[in-house]
Amino acid sequence: MAESEAGAAVYGTVIVGARRTVAHPPALVFALLSDLDRHWPLLGGDLVEGGMLGGNEDSAELILRGPLPGFERCVRTRVTHSTPDTAFGGVAVAGSTEATIDWRLAPASGGATEVALDVGITPGGLRDRLLVATARVWLERRCRRVLIRLADELGAGR
Repeated sequence: MAESEAGAAVYGTVIVGARRTVAHPPALVFALLSDLDRHWPLLGGDLVEGGMLGGNEDSAELILRGPLPGFERCVRTRVTHSTPDTAFGGVAVAGSTEATIDWRLAPASGGATEVALDVGITPGGLRDRLLVATARVWLERRCRRVLIRLADELGAGR
């Protein structure tokens, strides 16, 4: 059952993602992604409870909400790779559930950047397996919204 396409299940891991071209150069996109203080607002105020609880330049702790009312998780994140203007990513752990987050950047015409966001979620328990399996559409929509916010945030920074 191994598939590599976004939205496919790979050995218990659910992969969701989104792609978007933004009208800014890779260096500017990378600068925003690698600054975690600017990175978390991309998730949206309805998802992040009060911003980061703690962290530094390569790790953070925050409370995430959703997709169901009253559902909150303390998530610990850590940057695992960072290649200027090309890639940025890390892991997020909530209990026994782990997600890998990969951002890939490629130059596009007119000084723009093709941005790819892929999230691989490996649920650690029955409750999380059920939640992830039933929330796939919500997760895909969240990924698309993150890329819209990324473009908006970059536009506001001009």
